Amino acid sequence: MDLNNISTVLFDFDGVLMQSIEDHYRSWNDVFRTYDREIGWEEFSVLEGQSLFAIAEQLCRHHGIAVSESEKIGRMKNEIYLQKAKFKLYDGAMPLLDFLKKKNVRQGLVTGAHRDRFEKSVDGHFRSYFDAIVTADDVVHTKPHPEPFLKAASFMSAEIRECMVVENAPLGITAAKRAGMLCIAIASTLPEQFLTEADLILNNLNELSKLFESVRIEGNSGK
Repeated sequence: MDLNNISTVLFDFDGVLMQSIEDHYRSWNDVFRTYDREIGWEEFSVLEGQSLFAIAEQLCRHHGIAVSESEKIGRMKNEIYLQKAKFKLYDGAMPLLDFLKKKNVRQGLVTGAHRDRFEKSVDGHFRSYFDAIVTADDVVHTKPHPEPFLKAASFMSAEIRECMVVENAPLGITAAKRAGMLCIAIASTLPEQFLTEADLILNNLNELSKLFESVRIEGNSGK
């Protein structure tokens, strides 16, 4: 895998930069317990990356709850999440963003979250690192469709061959590969056997920083 020609890095948000998957999982279960249901960790984790209501609909189907309840369940889940989440970035997230910014590497953020929830999760300083932010509100098709990553590349006038995606979720990895981009998986929420479609699997962002430091990654912001 050649990283020397990479000028654009597209990050997933939840589970990659924001240490939030456990908070999301607890929030989903808080809602589903009102229906006398319990969601398994892997059951939820493999759905991650899709939009709020797509996840709600699939969980309803799996647990025998009327799909007509999915919008209500999704909104309840988001309310609980925003009330209880810790909003903590992963160790190494800010140093990595700083490093890439100093190298003039374009950075995009591609999330299955809706924009309202995303913007309530982070401050303006964090958002300022990204040349493009694509949320579920910006696309017709969320992950595993390639549209979110292709849209981010288009917003930044980045060539596909110069883009690399950092993901933690199987559906996000599939979306990146369907977009024709290199993909590095971070095993932050699922074991490696779920992430094998990625070009490389790392344990955390600190390992990713060391990888970038070991190659000649230079941006082309004036392109």
